[in-house]
Amino acid sequence: MSLGEVGLSVEEWSSGNGEVFVTVSVHYQHQSADTLMETKVLSTIHCPCDADTAQWSLSFENLFMDWNIKLKHVTAVVVATTRPEVLRALSEKDLTLVPCLVHSLQVRSGNCLQFMWVTRSISCMHFCSAC
Repeated sequence: MSLGEVGLSVEEWSSGNGEVFVTVSVHYQHQSADTLMETKVLSTIHCPCDADTAQWSLSFENLFMDWNIKLKHVTAVVVATTRPEVLRALSEKDLTLVPCLVHSLQVRSGNCLQFMWVTRSISCMHFCSAC
């Protein structure tokens, strides 16, 4: 893949059986008459619990090399993960990391639901709105 400037996204997700993965995608503007934005999934990587920053860094280096992505052409990486080793591996490559808004909201709302009074309030609102 030989492109001009590109953006990347790194999204953490869990399978139905609880296995955790990270999907890496590239986003770019196709150089044609239509100048369409395109997205391609580069890879989905299994997230072992014990993977450290060095392992993630090597995984990203191999991925970028396989797809001929030059770091100097990456404008930013939208990150939807809270794994410090993944974030550190990307930031050590001097990439600009942009937190994914939706992921951030999901994490924050999940934290709120841990408080019993919030859960009760939401249950009450749901019950009351059904009337």
